[in-house]
Amino acid sequence: MIVDTSSLNEKIYTLLRDRIVFGDYAPGSRVEVKKLKEELNVSPQPVKEAIFRLAGEGFITIFPRRGTYVREASLKDLIDMVEARMFYETSAIEIAIGQVTSKDLKRLEELCEEILDTGDTSYKTIQRRNMAFHCAVVGLSKNQWLYNAHKLMMAHYASLHFRYVVTQKDYADPEQIYKEHKTIVNALGLDNVEDAKKIVKGHMDRIKLKIETVLFSGNSELINSGDEFSQV
Repeated sequence: MIVDTSSLNEKIYTLLRDRIVFGDYAPGSRVEVKKLKEELNVSPQPVKEAIFRLAGEGFITIFPRRGTYVREASLKDLIDMVEARMFYETSAIEIAIGQVTSKDLKRLEELCEEILDTGDTSYKTIQRRNMAFHCAVVGLSKNQWLYNAHKLMMAHYASLHFRYVVTQKDYADPEQIYKEHKTIVNALGLDNVEDAKKIVKGHMDRIKLKIETVLFSGNSELINSGDEFSQV
């Protein structure tokens, strides 16, 4: 009998990635296969495969003879990711304009409405919904390479956003997010590429400015700080 372990591997990978992205595992913390296999009641192999996959995606770093750790990254990386998001999302809109269907718009509308769902207003839930919306916008391009690259970066962005922003002040404002997302949908519905790009750029500029004014204020050395692996 052949046992399909792909589903188990995917579940463990998703669990570990979510713990990293949403702050359950602190940057620089050690990831131990033995403890995880005991906690999850599985063999070491699916845990190792998840760790190797996460290492390939940049969430984890494996140091020979030293151990496996959650990747450290700088505040400058967060700013760089905001700029990269702006590039990915405006490029995707430029590609998508002219081929956005009513079904696409309906899905984006639904994702907008979910932001205002008051059943769960935790940071984790709002960020998941925010990520889903932005990934759906990039998905309109029908460019799988662009979509996959953006989706991976969004996970890294969420991890750093939680570490540097939410731990100091909660910026998960559903009303603000909803309004800005809705204007993007409206522009896409009118096939107005310049307006849609302008709105996305404004959305990213607002995020970048807030991070710079609040977190970089009085900490100019953080702007040029690089990877912090040396602290491990």
